[in-house]
Amino acid sequence: MNIRNEEHLSSIGEKGWIPFFYKNTLKSAILGLINKEFKYSYITNQIYKRLIKKEKIDIVHVHWAFPTGYIFHKLKKRYKTPYILTLHGSDIHTNPYKNKILKRKTIQALESANQCIFVSESLRNKALKLGYSGHNSVVIPNGYDQDIFYHNEEKEIYKLKEKKVVGFVGNLIDIKNVLILPEIFLKIQEKYKNVEFIIIGDGNLKRKLTKKLSYLNINIKLTGNIPQKKVADYMRLMDVMILPSKNEGWPCVIKEAHACGTYVIGSNVGGIPEAIGKYGKVFELNDEFSANCAKHTLKVLENGFDEKQLVNSAVSYRWINIVSSEIKLYQEVLKGQNSI
Repeated sequence: MNIRNEEHLSSIGEKGWIPFFYKNTLKSAILGLINKEFKYSYITNQIYKRLIKKEKIDIVHVHWAFPTGYIFHKLKKRYKTPYILTLHGSDIHTNPYKNKILKRKTIQALESANQCIFVSESLRNKALKLGYSGHNSVVIPNGYDQDIFYHNEEKEIYKLKEKKVVGFVGNLIDIKNVLILPEIFLKIQEKYKNVEFIIIGDGNLKRKLTKKLSYLNINIKLTGNIPQKKVADYMRLMDVMILPSKNEGWPCVIKEAHACGTYVIGSNVGGIPEAIGKYGKVFELNDEFSANCAKHTLKVLENGFDEKQLVNSAVSYRWINIVSSEIKLYQEVLKGQNSI
């Protein structure tokens, strides 16, 4: 992130920032086979030559604790380059527990950053449990694109056929707990016949999920991966979206759903309760989860809910507001650097 003055701060997206991507080369791959630290040192030098020195970068905004956060920890240690680090989820709640080296390097990346942005309070608490001090931390959640995810009161234009719609949006992978969806959907349909189901997304559990669904006589549509605009169209179709994840940093789909006027029910893990707030429902992920989830879904389908209240709750999470918070953080860090 190339920011030099107040003018640049007000022109983010034009001249104030520089996106940078680094791809592995044959040399870095060979160095990694010899010793991973050789590889990280080589990448650090390349970033300095190709970006920091060449473009006269003042501050860098980095995403994910490892390996990118760790690489910029090394860069700062060697060249004093300040960086802000955004933590999203698995880089804190999953990866550091794989081995002691990953944990140590994750903590180094966190402690070295000028500021760490956690997408939820829950994620920050998990980092503290790792041994991170938290002295340089702030919580700024992810946002949503208001031009794509918005409410439309004229739902008849989506040809609902007078049926209620219950859905899921996300990757079809283990941490999303998608294999529990058929059980939940079946319990709903047993009590409420006038309902359709939609699953949006793809992943390595698609075959298993499809097999489980094939044994059930329920009306369900699997869309696979589709563009965001299509996702938003389907969200506007949904009355209820279910998110049964085993863990989450900050699930963007919740505020996207709220912006579309869709009620969300989720598991009481990670950042889900924070994102849902008081305008939805969370349940403990235990043996009663599918029954509780289905029961509450039925209640919502039968009694309805205040869509406008959901939409209003999402307004402050528009990307323009989130980005403004991040720019303010850039200003604070740069002000601190200039005073040293």
